Amino acid sequence: WSAIDYAVESFAKDLLNVFDSLDLALKSADNDQADPKELLEKLVEGLKLTSTQFEGVMTKNNIEKIETDGEFDPNIHNAVMQVDASEDTESGSIVEVLQQGYKLKTRTLRPAMVSVAK
Repeated sequence: WSAIDYAVESFAKDLLNVFDSLDLALKSADNDQADPKELLEKLVEGLKLTSTQFEGVMTKNNIEKIETDGEFDPNIHNAVMQVDASEDTESGSIVEVLQQGYKLKTRTLRPAMVSVAK
């Protein structure tokens, strides 16, 4: 059983650095003496770096974003809205991504929530 219990140990360890970065960002936001504009700029920069760090952890662990350019595929997309097709969009194509989907290797973890041209 221990192999099953600790199967995610490597992934969990990879996430610890991401949590540390978020914790540092929260602590820096608690600075009463900081200039609000400067603080906001630093927080945005820190969040971007943390997001990049998190994407690296996901890539290392074979978790990828589902492609959302092009045609709707019910195996990996969840159409929650339809909009009229325009000159720029063909019927059946994805118009907007409302929530990003992810896959682990070839298995869908969460389909992408999209709007589709009709």
